[in-house]
Amino acid sequence: MKSFKVSIILPVYNVEKYLGACLDSLLAQTLEDIEIVAVNDGSTDGSLQILQAYQAFHPEKLFIYSTENHGVSRARNYGFAHSHGEYVWFVDSDDYVETDACQLLYEKAVTDGNDLVLFRYYNVDSETGERTEYENSCYNQNFRIADKPYELPAISPYPWIKFIHRDLFYGLHFPEGIRFEDLPVAYLLAVKARSIGYLDHCFYNYRKNVGFLSHLTPSTLHIKDAVIFMKEEMQKLGFFDRYRTELDFIAVRHFFYRFWKLLTNYEADQKELKLQLINELFDYMETEIPDWETNHYVLYSLPPHIVRLLCLYASRQEMIQFVEACTGMTISQQKAWIKDYKASHRTEPGIQPAEMLRREKTAAQFYRFAYTGSLAPDPEQIFLESSRGNEISPWILKLLAHLIQNFSEHHIVLSLAEEKHPLLQALLNRYLPGSGVLPDNLTLICPDTEEYGKALALSGYVITDSPLPYYFQKETGQFVLLHCGHGLYPETVQNTPASTADTGLWQHTMFMADALYFNSMQNRNIYMNECMTDGICPTPYIIGNSADAPVVPEQSHREKIRRSLQMDGMQTILYAPLLPGSYVTDSAQTFRNFMSALYIIDQELEDHQVMYLHLDGEKQLDYSVFAHVREMPSDFDVSDFASACDFFISDYHSALSARYSPDTQVLRFLCTIYGKQHFKFVDFNGNERIVDEFFQDFAAFSNAPQLVRYIGQEEQQVSDAIQQSGFQITNRLVRASAKAENGIGNTSEEQYLITDIVDFLLHGRPLPYYESQVAPASSALTAAEAAAQPDSPVSSQPRPRVLFFTGRKLSRNLIRDFNVLAAQAPDKEFWLAYNDFRNTDSARYLAQLAPECSYLPLKPDPEKGNRWKLASVLTSRMGLHTLYPLSHILGLGKEECKKYLGNAQFDEVVITSTDSIKTVATLLAAAPSVSYTFDTFSPERYSTSKPYRCQIAFLCRLLKDAGSPELPSELTGLKFTQNAGRNKDKR
Repeated sequence: MKSFKVSIILPVYNVEKYLGACLDSLLAQTLEDIEIVAVNDGSTDGSLQILQAYQAFHPEKLFIYSTENHGVSRARNYGFAHSHGEYVWFVDSDDYVETDACQLLYEKAVTDGNDLVLFRYYNVDSETGERTEYENSCYNQNFRIADKPYELPAISPYPWIKFIHRDLFYGLHFPEGIRFEDLPVAYLLAVKARSIGYLDHCFYNYRKNVGFLSHLTPSTLHIKDAVIFMKEEMQKLGFFDRYRTELDFIAVRHFFYRFWKLLTNYEADQKELKLQLINELFDYMETEIPDWETNHYVLYSLPPHIVRLLCLYASRQEMIQFVEACTGMTISQQKAWIKDYKASHRTEPGIQPAEMLRREKTAAQFYRFAYTGSLAPDPEQIFLESSRGNEISPWILKLLAHLIQNFSEHHIVLSLAEEKHPLLQALLNRYLPGSGVLPDNLTLICPDTEEYGKALALSGYVITDSPLPYYFQKETGQFVLLHCGHGLYPETVQNTPASTADTGLWQHTMFMADALYFNSMQNRNIYMNECMTDGICPTPYIIGNSADAPVVPEQSHREKIRRSLQMDGMQTILYAPLLPGSYVTDSAQTFRNFMSALYIIDQELEDHQVMYLHLDGEKQLDYSVFAHVREMPSDFDVSDFASACDFFISDYHSALSARYSPDTQVLRFLCTIYGKQHFKFVDFNGNERIVDEFFQDFAAFSNAPQLVRYIGQEEQQVSDAIQQSGFQITNRLVRASAKAENGIGNTSEEQYLITDIVDFLLHGRPLPYYESQVAPASSALTAAEAAAQPDSPVSSQPRPRVLFFTGRKLSRNLIRDFNVLAAQAPDKEFWLAYNDFRNTDSARYLAQLAPECSYLPLKPDPEKGNRWKLASVLTSRMGLHTLYPLSHILGLGKEECKKYLGNAQFDEVVITSTDSIKTVATLLAAAPSVSYTFDTFSPERYSTSKPYRCQIAFLCRLLKDAGSPELPSELTGLKFTQNAGRNKDKR
């Protein structure tokens, strides 16, 4: 019998609808030396006739065998027994393959000596034919599971995305009489393989919604039998004990997949079968996998769609309750039940706006008491805060040490959570010799306390990298310096802005600050763009030194640290990721991705390597489960400790900008890509991928094994690929010098550390400001005006800035209409303002905002202040206008506008959906031109409520007295606008 390079084994059973397309793709293979072994498993439709018709034209390639119907396992085993190819490929007859699949897979296997080659596939909608790529992949290339056990759970159970050497399949068989027969075979092949290769191509087209997986049948219970068969065969081959953790996870994951499928099963007559499935699988887990809940793969490697409802899938009681509750429901009712269940079990971000108010209430009360009292800010008092008082960032430690040593006459107030106080003392002991106790001029206060509110109001200097509280209003004589490191805006590309509530606080702080300090011009651009303040925030800024120095910069200090920690002879690595904070969307999933990568790194490191880990935030790890990962000693500054290591790995800009020892190589690692992708990295095949436009001179990785290979120089191919892609791994000081020579970063002759800037402040010297390029309000030209000036092209003119405020809760319709409004006036820039306290779920709606539009969350907290309460009662409730003149209301509005918007400049304001006197008066002061609509006016309430009539009457008077009623021509006819006034009393 002739031998072939590849045998394609094709079980066929009642697939006449799809069989022709499948055979066409197989017979069109560019590799000639193949055989197609078709096993007709007792088909009762026209499948056999189709096979025979094709065989008549291709007798040398297509071989047909007919058997009684015994199922796909028997057909595959039969087909293998009658095949002769060097490699075998199991293909399902309702799918189809790419024409170059056999040739490329065979060449890969032979060239690299692989006895198993894995690849990707397309999901094909069986009705529309639409294809989508399925993103499954391997971390490594040409590997063994014995060396990379974490690869085992990542392997798909499908046999049709495996190119198998004939010898590898000997001794194995698909279990007959059960479904899920491919699951045990897939993992048995993987553990037996001597070399597993991977091709990053989609060669297979899998038709979804075809077959038994789409329905619940008694054979669904066979998932347990398949797991039992897999473990028994692993025992026979001697692999079970070695891979028990991975095999247990595979079992649990596939059980949860069955539970997940139940959510979209609407068969009312299947209640008993559903309950049987749930109970049998939980019985097995409780007896055979009693510790499944502590399996680190279960904790950190389950797919997100399972994790989102793990509270349901991981509980027998919850799953039974689901079945009982949904039995007899219509499809829409069951979907509604699941939606309600998700909502009731959703893990909310750590701090919602309402909770933020409650938490800050005490501090706010004492802030207002101090702010409205007779005491003025103390010019000798300095308020410091980093990460909202939750961390001791390197810059704050350096600045604190500098102030203690050089400005003993000033009183320093440091906002720091109480649990961090011992750490601060340990750091000061290390870096300030002889400081056994806190210096007399240093006071520690806890965030959101009485002392915090007082200190914030009474400090002459406020220096922070965190957004200031919503109630903060800069007093005369105060100087606010905002250090724009990684605290204000998460700089790693796997983070998103913390929340819309936090975005509002960032904007508020930028507006209120006297100066913004950035490490580089690139960093400034990130902040201004992401906070949507570019073009409206006139706050001057300082471009500092992008290579921030460690606390103790001497080279000898590096050697002291290495000796004290017994690092000699070891390859040492410091990994300091910026994991998302409590506000960040799905931060729990990001942490799971990080932990999954950390377990892989630990398995990849060798005995002469140690990785120290520094985590910001409150995450606590059990380091005893790792062999090569240790916690960084807490009494070290991060950049200082990094200078003692061979490699420093991070994922955010501030850390990458710091100055380290010339012997420390800096790398960038993203254990997952979250949100926008702007970062460049090289995969293990040497392919360059663009992910980030900043810091392109750093080698960047998203693949944990590749990162470790590079560190250990175990695979020179990766290093060569990185060099060829333009990455120059030189020491940090040389890179900083090269950047300066090329004009990157600060373009001034001198670069200033944050300590230099504070020296200027305290000595009364002028700061090295850059003025923000913000055109004054009303100086912007419309397109028509610009066109009338030939020497002033439209493209070079600033566009009018429009602040559109709505008092309604955000919704899809509101965002849609706002986008229409902005599209009607393309020569204007639009900001959507709204009451953030009323919109706790604003993020999902703001995601639909047109890309050219921005948003500005406000916290007006209507009529809560005493003066506003009095004004509201006298004017809008009692109608006693003469007792509280209109000028007083407008004056209060200016104060509030200054508080919320600082020096932000707009040309026009549109006010809709509010009749709050405070809100209207505040926004009247925001621009020289104001439009207002009475879209919330209630005729019925107006006729029955005297206080409401008084309020509307005063509102009309407020708008009338603020200017003439004519509508600005630029907004005439635009949606939402009905009545308008022009504010004569400009800011």
